[in-house]
Amino acid sequence: MKRWLSLLLVLVMILALASCGDKKAGKDVEPTDSAQTAPKTSGPDAGDEGPEQQEPENKELVVGISTDPVSWEPWGAFNNGRKHLMHLVYQTLTAEIPDLVNGTTIRYYVLASGYEQIDDRTYEVYVREGIYDTAGNPFTAKDAVFSYSTAKAQGTLAQLNAIESLEVVDDYTFRMTTSRTLAVGDFEDILTGFNMVTQASYESSPDGMVTTPVGTTGYVLIDYVAGSHAVFEKADSYWNNAANESRSIEDGYCSTWDCTKLDKIRYEIITDPTTMTIALESGDIDISANVSSNDLQLFQDGGKLADKFDVFAHPENMYGISFNASKSSPTNNYNLRMALAHCVDPQGVLDATFDGSGIVLKAWAYPTFMDYQNKWDDQPYFEYDLDLAKEYLQKFYDETGTTADTLKLRLLTQSGPTTGKIAEAVQAYIVTLVDNPTCVEILSFDRGTYNSMWMDENAFDILLIYGQTANRTYCTYAWNSYANAAKLQHKNDVWHSGDEKVQELLNAAISVKTHSDETVSDFQQYINDQAYIKNLMCGDVYVVGKSWIGGLEDCIGPKDCLAIMALDYDWSKSDK
Repeated sequence: MKRWLSLLLVLVMILALASCGDKKAGKDVEPTDSAQTAPKTSGPDAGDEGPEQQEPENKELVVGISTDPVSWEPWGAFNNGRKHLMHLVYQTLTAEIPDLVNGTTIRYYVLASGYEQIDDRTYEVYVREGIYDTAGNPFTAKDAVFSYSTAKAQGTLAQLNAIESLEVVDDYTFRMTTSRTLAVGDFEDILTGFNMVTQASYESSPDGMVTTPVGTTGYVLIDYVAGSHAVFEKADSYWNNAANESRSIEDGYCSTWDCTKLDKIRYEIITDPTTMTIALESGDIDISANVSSNDLQLFQDGGKLADKFDVFAHPENMYGISFNASKSSPTNNYNLRMALAHCVDPQGVLDATFDGSGIVLKAWAYPTFMDYQNKWDDQPYFEYDLDLAKEYLQKFYDETGTTADTLKLRLLTQSGPTTGKIAEAVQAYIVTLVDNPTCVEILSFDRGTYNSMWMDENAFDILLIYGQTANRTYCTYAWNSYANAAKLQHKNDVWHSGDEKVQELLNAAISVKTHSDETVSDFQQYINDQAYIKNLMCGDVYVVGKSWIGGLEDCIGPKDCLAIMALDYDWSKSDK
């Protein structure tokens, strides 16, 4: 009880400071202008004046990561180690990377030069000429088809289930037919989320590249000890050196694969957060995206190590509260949903879980998404108002005969340190509203159980819902995943609403033919009007690097990896 009172006192004192910076709409960078180059915000190429760099003979970077990749196979199961390491070996046909400075997402054409949609279910993809892997094998349309077919047969990647057939048209063109009409962003997700290999290298590997990876980047894996380290060296040649010299997007330049800056990259696998901090301080590693939040103050302004390091904050996931609108839940009542939406302060939740670092959200979307509407930044969005929440709560009591003593709510969340803190903060706000310390029970489960339980209308009342930010490009991706009754196993939306209007508006928003600012806005406005969901906030996570490493604002690569090749290195100031 003392713990509850302390937490409630803290939360009650938090002021509603919701803020959200102006953001620009996203863009798809088409490779059509040979003068077009990738954005650059820092470093010598951006016009910085300074002393001439004295580069060491062997430019080596040491990176600390917290998770072992386990396997180097191109289509293996995801983990955080693979997230940061696979791009050192493999490339994708396209890459979608958030531009955090300008608040947008950029689509780069890497192994592919473009694609064309032939009809509702047929696409032709054009592969660049002159690609070869680090073993010297050419990569053509035949290899792209082989990669997709082999991975689909393995059954690891769910998005490949949408592929019905693949056909080689010529050396640099292949045709993909899907089993259904894809929603906005689905086909692009297949292009950007999938590692490519040559058939020759894959079939010559004795173990399906589990330990012998060969890809098309400018680096090769030369040493790997499970649980200890992985070392990459610059390859003898790289198929797209011309693009790295010109930085021309038309030629396939993407800073994630700019192999002109580093000769050797060593990853140290350090699972203990304290040891990661010690490794940075001692100079054993140069940069890490896995520093404990408890140790960040050492590297930030005023910290003991602030003069030797720079810290960059970037978005993690977005989190919100979603309501069960079925007849089996008390949140079937509109007034209760409105009461709960207005009683939770997103800034307070952000303060309690991310020390206030991040942004408050004003829609079920993130500002870098390509179809994000800038007008949402200023829209009224379930503003934190405890008095108004109490008015709605009283209407609910009057309509249903429920009282503070009899109201019982189940808050379902995926287990984890971050989601646990968010759930407790939301719980505390609702307890404050209802004035009953036992009115909210937190149900916390592993990912698989969580995903099955939210499809059961009898399992919960409030869902702590999350959505990816840095590795998603459209608002409609989360909407399609959670609200498309035709797609979901339980044949209803995440709110169990049975609302035909939801499906009508969703279908218009996710359809390639009808997707527009208007249809996207209409869906968002309708779910707001029904109080089905309130998105809360997106907290920040951090990259900590030596002060001679610049351009940290460009550190996020495809699928949220730490894109070390996109950074700048002032070797004249390094401790190498």
